Amino acid sequence: MSILIVDDSKTITNSLKYSIESKLGLKVYTAYSMKECADLILKYKGKFSLALLDYNLPDAQNGEIVGFIKKFKIPSILLTGSKLEKDNVVFKNENLIDYIIKNGSYAIDYSVSVVRRFILNDAVEVLVVDDSKTFAAKMEGLCKKYNLKTVVNYSASEALDTIKQRPNIKLILVDYMMPGMNGLEFVMELRKSYKKDEVAVIALSGTSEKEIVASFLKYGANDFLYKDFSDEEFVARVNNNLEVIELFHDTQDKAKKDYLTGLFNRNYIYNEGEELYSRASDKKE
Repeated sequence: MSILIVDDSKTITNSLKYSIESKLGLKVYTAYSMKECADLILKYKGKFSLALLDYNLPDAQNGEIVGFIKKFKIPSILLTGSKLEKDNVVFKNENLIDYIIKNGSYAIDYSVSVVRRFILNDAVEVLVVDDSKTFAAKMEGLCKKYNLKTVVNYSASEALDTIKQRPNIKLILVDYMMPGMNGLEFVMELRKSYKKDEVAVIALSGTSEKEIVASFLKYGANDFLYKDFSDEEFVARVNNNLEVIELFHDTQDKAKKDYLTGLFNRNYIYNEGEELYSRASDKKE
């Protein structure tokens, strides 16, 4: 898996290359102009999983590089020296997943985190639950854009069956108003089997009633989004919830294992042993 960086600043390019290669273990190729970028893509066609692109290049000063990269269907992150207007044509490019203002070392760190999240998302499944096929398709498109495998269900009862069959689902996006079982009832039922640190739930609603938000959070949702969300807000909430799930998993994993050897510790063995013994006793095995 390789990353392409196109930026005419050697300082930024080298910093990004070093950080991505050392922290993520990914191979990075660099170019300093659109022409050099074209040469690299022709030489390594189909090799790049993601591209980080400077908005202002010597031979492409208004984001033309984004349109060029789109031809090769490479997801892109835009790097810019200053904030761009929301109506800038560059934002209409469906391959663009994020844009980052180059404002020092934080921009490097944030860029690395976005790359990391994009790569990790390949192993994550998201379940979208909404009876509106139009809105469900919108959320599915946004999730897939960010490299998330996405499953869509149009009812809460169907979703409860799906979650049992697909253990890689780590995040559920569920609408409130649905026929039969509504979103709040779904969350309450889900939490009987899955904790908040196992599967994250972002509830969505078109209503502005504050009580709905409080009820969802009280009965097991991790987060809440109003349906007039921007793409940027949607992605930020999804990424933040996935990061929290990962943090819980890492913490639990460290608590189960010996730091020096990586072997499971005594507490874990005893806890697992009690469960195995109880299960065997019940089945008379």
